[in-house]
Amino acid sequence: MKPRGRPPTILAASSAVLRFFEQSAQRIYFRQELLKILSERRISWQLATSTSLDQFIGLLMTKGKLREVLITPDDEHPQARRYTRYLWGKVSPFRVALSMHKGSYLSHGTAVFLHGLNDQISRLIYVNQEQSPKPRPDAATLSQESLDKAFARKQRQSTLLYRYEDGEFVILSLAASTPGISKSASCRWMARTLR
Repeated sequence: MKPRGRPPTILAASSAVLRFFEQSAQRIYFRQELLKILSERRISWQLATSTSLDQFIGLLMTKGKLREVLITPDDEHPQARRYTRYLWGKVSPFRVALSMHKGSYLSHGTAVFLHGLNDQISRLIYVNQEQSPKPRPDAATLSQESLDKAFARKQRQSTLLYRYEDGEFVILSLAASTPGISKSASCRWMARTLR
């Protein structure tokens, strides 16, 4: 026997809600962004004021293409921040890497590959964030000997590894906002996609 009366409002609105996400160019969402969409469109979608963000996300995950992805640090850095992203449909690891910090861009070998300057897809995805201008060193203090010493040392390597379902990201240096990790003004990531 079919239930009588009007279906729950969230289910009645599901086609309009899903159509919105299908037509959106955005494919990666933060929880706050989903809350903002719900708040701004609640009336036009005729959603009850009692519809919670978790119910909204539940609808998008069960009826749509939304999935929750947790980007977690490895065991060496349990105090490092965890990131939650909501992905709509198929999303490239490049976009997921860029979502870790706003204002980031693809750089180094990744940019070379994506611009078609070589055909070797690297297992590493390089992401950088614009850095603040640094004071220029006095030319009198720069010597060939100091350059030789700098390049003779072993290259710095990060041990801060993040993982998610389709990739892993090695953070080379962090923004000052990352708790539990040494502070730095620059943000650089290398991400290695899992094969």
